[in-house]
Amino acid sequence: MHNISFNSISDSRIPIAITDLNLTLHYGNKSLYTLIGNELFYSIYKVVLPSDRTRLTECIKNITDSKTITGVFSILYSDNEYHLMYLDFSYFKNNKLIKIKFQYFSDIINEHSKLEYEIKKYRTFFTLDGDNIFEYYPDTKFFKFYWVNNTQNIVLYNGEFGEWKAKTLNSSLIATADIPVFIELCHAIESCNKNFEYQILSSILSDGDIFESTKIKGITVEDNFSNNVVLGVWLLYNTIYNVKDNHFIDKLYKDEMTGLLNKNEMTKYVQRLLKRKPNYPIHIIILDLDNFKQCNDTYGHMFGDEILSSVAVIIKNTIQQNGVAGRIGGDEFLIALENIESEQLLRNMLRSIRANIQWLYKDKLSAFQLSCSIGVSSYPKDASDYDTLFKLADYSLYLAKSKGKSRYIIYDFKLHGYVDCNINDNSILTNPDFLTTVATIVDLKKNINSIYRNGIYSIPSLFETLKSLYNLHNISIYIPDDAGEPSLSLKEFNTIHCFSLLFHKEYLSQFNEVQTHCVTNIKNLEFIFNEIYIYFAEKSSTSFYQCLLTDSFGITKGIISYERSNVHNAWPNDIRQILCLVSSMISSVIFVD
Repeated sequence: MHNISFNSISDSRIPIAITDLNLTLHYGNKSLYTLIGNELFYSIYKVVLPSDRTRLTECIKNITDSKTITGVFSILYSDNEYHLMYLDFSYFKNNKLIKIKFQYFSDIINEHSKLEYEIKKYRTFFTLDGDNIFEYYPDTKFFKFYWVNNTQNIVLYNGEFGEWKAKTLNSSLIATADIPVFIELCHAIESCNKNFEYQILSSILSDGDIFESTKIKGITVEDNFSNNVVLGVWLLYNTIYNVKDNHFIDKLYKDEMTGLLNKNEMTKYVQRLLKRKPNYPIHIIILDLDNFKQCNDTYGHMFGDEILSSVAVIIKNTIQQNGVAGRIGGDEFLIALENIESEQLLRNMLRSIRANIQWLYKDKLSAFQLSCSIGVSSYPKDASDYDTLFKLADYSLYLAKSKGKSRYIIYDFKLHGYVDCNINDNSILTNPDFLTTVATIVDLKKNINSIYRNGIYSIPSLFETLKSLYNLHNISIYIPDDAGEPSLSLKEFNTIHCFSLLFHKEYLSQFNEVQTHCVTNIKNLEFIFNEIYIYFAEKSSTSFYQCLLTDSFGITKGIISYERSNVHNAWPNDIRQILCLVSSMISSVIFVD
């Protein structure tokens, strides 16, 4: 995308949608999903009050000339109520896409007050100059101590101040000689001293691993309700050269390439988080880039490193303050998500990460489409300890890879069955009970060879193999009502159907130069080809990939439709190529001269 930066809008407070000229949603940031609570690839018409839709259509008709248009429309919120919003439309000619900003009216005053305090707070942090930050709220005795890594807050402590003070002393994190200084520091914090500064030899930042000289600076400010808040920084300090020392942050915490946590620190962070046994869900996510080795081999390792850094930015911008991410392998990332209100919001975030990665370098990567596979497990639903949760997420990642990549799978015992996490990872991922339920490429090869030997009678077996191998809900062959029968009928296999609407000129124009058409969500068809949308919706088919079937003269005789009932499943290029080839073989068998 030449004119649209997805990284710049994914973390925006403002709900933003990217649509085509039919207002079919191609991308939505997290704020948009929170607002409307709808699926990815959804029509904007659906969330606009019906009486406003004609005016919305007029706006879109004029946008190619005016480039930007604004208007007030009634939008359906996720609470099923309509609310007035200010919509800002921007047209991108090169992409033939529209960016829509949804501006709230009711929240402007409240947001202004909050932002004033946030500006004051961060202006204070700038003057203190440090990465390890603490906040103390005397009214509630609440104390938060965290490390800021770009947009991530790595929480070191979050709770009552007295408990933190006692824990620090009992864990011997302060050098014995400096304990009186630490107690004086705590008194300064609790007393809300206007300004204070102390120097202590401690291992607080390394959780007991390394004792280093640290300087603590603090200041008391007022929040937007005129209540005192103590803000401060805790930084490493080299007493010999009297300069701030970033050795600890750079070497012990960060992955040098991406700026995320490294494997060791990310693992420790999640383990500490789970040991606290929080009373809210935590989602453990493992993300792996698909075919990344091929990218390195094709474009070189320097470009591969650039991809990894860009993916890290996408992850940070999507999860924001809801979690922490780390790089735990070459192209593998671990994410711990907190404060996710519902599974729908979790799915929206996963879709957002996946969609952003798919758009990353889309024009540059001509050899293949960059994508990712994701596995998810959840505390306390699936397990309470780190090792089990990690293995369940890793198993879910394996399932995502085996089902065609470019998808996410959230582990569910009812769907995926028991996983023995006491055995090693390789044993889990090669479980014969699982592998026997999934067709293989070898099976597909055998079925294709059988077509040339047995003709039409091999097609049912081929279809069953394709369904299992690529997680297909249904495979059907459609012909026009007036086409008559193919020379060899498939009606005895219940796979051929008459459906003339698919052969109208307007619908056939959707097929590309290789005579294929992919719909990732049939809701895209609702306002363009409504009857076709209703037909597939009634069949519970939510996504399909279709290929034209032609005779030896190149005349279209039918359409084969590979359908799925799970909208979250993508159609990667390698699967499309195989289905296109199989369709050509089927066409040569069915439509003989």
